[in-house]
Amino acid sequence: MNKTLRIAILAGISFFINSCGKKFLVENPYSSVAANEAIKSVDDMTSAVNGVYAALRTANLYGRTLPIIGDLMADNIYISAANSGRYLSQWQYTVTISDSYVDGTWADAYTVILRANNVLNAAIDTTSSQVMELRGETYALRALMYFELVRQFAVPYTVDSTSAGVPMILRYDPNAKPARAKVFEVYAQIVSDLNHALAMINESAKSTAYINRYGAEAILARVYQFMGNWAGAQLAAEDIVNNGGYALTSSANLLTYWADFTPRTDGVETIFEVEFDRVDYLFTDALDAFFSQDGYGDALCTNGLYQSYSPSDARQALIIPGQRAGDSVWVVNKY
Repeated sequence: MNKTLRIAILAGISFFINSCGKKFLVENPYSSVAANEAIKSVDDMTSAVNGVYAALRTANLYGRTLPIIGDLMADNIYISAANSGRYLSQWQYTVTISDSYVDGTWADAYTVILRANNVLNAAIDTTSSQVMELRGETYALRALMYFELVRQFAVPYTVDSTSAGVPMILRYDPNAKPARAKVFEVYAQIVSDLNHALAMINESAKSTAYINRYGAEAILARVYQFMGNWAGAQLAAEDIVNNGGYALTSSANLLTYWADFTPRTDGVETIFEVEFDRVDYLFTDALDAFFSQDGYGDALCTNGLYQSYSPSDARQALIIPGQRAGDSVWVVNKY
């Protein structure tokens, strides 16, 4: 009986394993879709491209870190003596490999690139004008992220273009362990992506929350500046100035311009911006919370920057007097 029972149990286990192999283990997961099946229509691609734009909002990218570190490390702003402990390493130029903001910027930038790659590698008819437009925007967004990465994590192009840049990943592969490309190779990819964008994107966009042709060209002008290609930068910039239909806001309207947080369609001042609204908002991690005395209020305007504006300069009105830790300070109020 024992022998018969053992045989019956083994037979049952064998049947269960075979059944699992044929029925259960090969089932597609219920909560996800294979990358090559996710984008099959224009609506799918539109949603995916919106996801690329949305990834720009994180606190490690344009939601806070990237706008702050430029001003902070250039001494336009400083960290108050009374602070929350954020960005002290950047302010003091003591950044280490374990810095959480550095790690976060790297990771979140590659998340944008991952999403962009999934769009650009989608198996969908590319002859549609809508698809071409979406692909063009995505090329520009991927170029923008590689531009941020190579500026943050590599030697400047004009110093040594043959030095180590950043890994270039153009297709999703979870098993890849890419080495750093050379700086000039990264810039070549950026320029290539932007030229693809210029060939695909329409001149007019839905609003400044989306990249149009002139938005891509504006990024290209900036890239050429960093490459020391002054002729290319001038050519791109002049095309925008002469043909883009953009105008600067007047001094009298500067405060009103900054107070309006909605994307624009009138061609005034803004070419492209990362959109935040009352729903898609970072709350205490947002850029404004780092400046506002009702939030963390850690970042303050240096007296040198404030004094560089004349009393009649409208930009000075975006900086207001305040009190911080018992001291009189200049508070950045434009956010």
